[in-house]
Amino acid sequence: MKNPWLEPDLPITVGECCQIYKVSESGYYSWLLRQETPTEYKRRVPSEVLKAATNVFLRQFPGARPGYRKIRVYLRNQGYGVSDRRIRRLLRSWGIIGQQKRRHVVTTDSSGTTDPFPNVLNRDFAPGAINKRWVSDITYIRTREGWLYVITYTDLGSRRILSLVLADNMEANGIIMALNLAHKAAGCPTGVIAHSDQGSQYSSRAFREALSKNRMIGSMSGRGVCWDNAVAESLWSIMKRDLQSYGVFPTRAAARETVLRWAYYYNHTRPHSALGGLAPVQWEMNWDAPEDAKEYAKHARRVKARKLATATWPLSKKA
Repeated sequence: MKNPWLEPDLPITVGECCQIYKVSESGYYSWLLRQETPTEYKRRVPSEVLKAATNVFLRQFPGARPGYRKIRVYLRNQGYGVSDRRIRRLLRSWGIIGQQKRRHVVTTDSSGTTDPFPNVLNRDFAPGAINKRWVSDITYIRTREGWLYVITYTDLGSRRILSLVLADNMEANGIIMALNLAHKAAGCPTGVIAHSDQGSQYSSRAFREALSKNRMIGSMSGRGVCWDNAVAESLWSIMKRDLQSYGVFPTRAAARETVLRWAYYYNHTRPHSALGGLAPVQWEMNWDAPEDAKEYAKHARRVKARKLATATWPLSKKA
């Protein structure tokens, strides 16, 4: 076989050429497939442009390391086409790489749960209509003053964080506050499935009364089955990865400020794989949006009205 990249009149084959240079034919063809034609090279977005766009994304929440997939999706949403292989190589060369989160403080105590709610959610995590299925969980942030506990309610329809409560303890009052804040922020919907694990806070009489008052449906994971609340668990994984570069916060107040900024970034900017690369607020803007301009304006106002509701428990200087 003639070498297609050599002069056509030269009496030499690929095999003979490979013998001269002491390389295998398969290695040569592998190299050949990796080469880019001049036209393909010209179509590439310059690395300087990609770096500038990436820095704009990272400045939305300084310290975050969202990983190459999220950055690639963001760049594509901005009109910059780039392959997985190239963006990984560029991120390594710029010193922008993903980080792994630490593990693990236990925040679920189901030993006192004797009458859990049935698993009404049944792992129905698909995005879609809002105010139908909410999930909640508790996690922690390490500070030099002690643990800061974070409680959220997230709408599965858009993955939007509806409420966020920061506390210096894991009492049921913080859970109830988060539930009531989410209910008010969402416009007081009824019939919403409120799913959680079997933590004692979610099994308390006070929490059950709050569900009944808000006309919501309780749902719980199986005991020890974290996959039943996978979206809430995933939220913590994302948050802790983005916050890891901050290390141990000096105070609860410093941690609180950073977590609040991260939640806004998550809702408004961070691309979400389950939402086709859109941030939760962008998804809500597009979901079931009317074509009529006036109706769309009303739709957009309703989406913007669902602002993140936040609070601390107890309301003290340390929290």
